[in-house]
Amino acid sequence: MKKTILFFALILLITHSNAQNIHKEYYESGELKETKYLDENGNNTGEFKAYYENGNLYVEGNFNNGNQIGEWKFYYENGYLKAFENFENGKPTGEWKSYYENKLLMSIKNFENGKPTGAWINYHRDDKLWPDEAVLEDNWKLEIIRNFKDGKEIGESTLYYDTGEIQMTRKFDNGIPIGEWKTIHRNGKLRSITKYENGIPIGEEKIYLKTGDLESIVKLENGKKSGEMRVYHTNGQLQSSTYYEDGNVVGDFKVYYDNGKIEFIGKNDPNDEWEFYGKNGKLESVGKINGYDQGEWIKTGNWKFYDQNGDLYKTATFIDGVEQN
Repeated sequence: MKKTILFFALILLITHSNAQNIHKEYYESGELKETKYLDENGNNTGEFKAYYENGNLYVEGNFNNGNQIGEWKFYYENGYLKAFENFENGKPTGEWKSYYENKLLMSIKNFENGKPTGAWINYHRDDKLWPDEAVLEDNWKLEIIRNFKDGKEIGESTLYYDTGEIQMTRKFDNGIPIGEWKTIHRNGKLRSITKYENGIPIGEEKIYLKTGDLESIVKLENGKKSGEMRVYHTNGQLQSSTYYEDGNVVGDFKVYYDNGKIEFIGKNDPNDEWEFYGKNGKLESVGKINGYDQGEWIKTGNWKFYDQNGDLYKTATFIDGVEQN
């Protein structure tokens, strides 16, 4: 009887081994790169492992009929756990966690039927922590909390600075942005405010300086800039005035010094000449512009230059910003 049982067990083992062919890949150095099993149809099945060239494990998990199943673990090259993920018939499921290289928790995610669900939480990176400190929950610095239902973001999500202050608040309804979205400076002052309706920015979009003073204001129609956009210097003086139509710049745009004097008048038409002025309000140069690079306007064509009294003193020709002799 025992011999019969042993015989059938041996037959099963041989059958299983033939049905699952092991495949191994190697680095050029000869070190093992990965091991996997294939079924009779060529699909991944059973245990899968991949390695770094130094021999440390990179990932381990299981397949069934070519689909990831169960818990998968990923590792850093130093051997610390990088992430663990759960699958059911190839779809993400349950809780996923990821970690920074010093063992500090990076994120927690939840899935159901392959879709994001529940709370998703991210934590800030802190390379100053030693591994034995990083595993302590008291040292985790919250970065953002988001909530999902059936794969779509819902409710209010909050983004935090690494010092704990709120950086941004936003709202979603079934994955669509709604209501007021706010960003906040580290000092607690409002940075910006944008209103959404059915996923589209509407109304006035305002951005503020750290002092609380207005930095810029523009109207949004169907998510695009419309009308005049005004930007201000830190002293409250107008810095620029630009007009938009359906999100595109139209007509001239003007830039001002912090003393209120015009700095230049730019043209939307590349064939039109720009005018540049000194802080005293006097015209300094006139010519065409062919772009902007590394903080400099690129001059092209014929240019005229004026002295402090407004008198013409020089003409020059430029190609791609280079004056021609």
